[in-house]
Amino acid sequence: MQQYKEDAVMYMYHKALSDKSKSSASLKLLLDRPAGIGDHSTDDLYSELDNALDILVDAEDRLDILVSRYSDIIDRGNRNILKGGGVEPPF
Repeated sequence: MQQYKEDAVMYMYHKALSDKSKSSASLKLLLDRPAGIGDHSTDDLYSELDNALDILVDAEDRLDILVSRYSDIIDRGNRNILKGGGVEPPF
């Protein structure tokens, strides 16, 4: 049962990191290259900006909670991955 808990916490942690990276990239693209949205209206741009920011805020909140409650599991999981143990990424 302990391994399941560790796997579940690491999944949530890495998902939040992934969401944070995805939203940061989206915000950078939308703010630095707004012409990249093509024929879309400004309403579409604002909607996409709001969505990216919502995802970023949610991801950062989830990371804060996970680190504050499960830092021991996250630290151990990250050390295992760096040493070549634990669950490897699917790529």
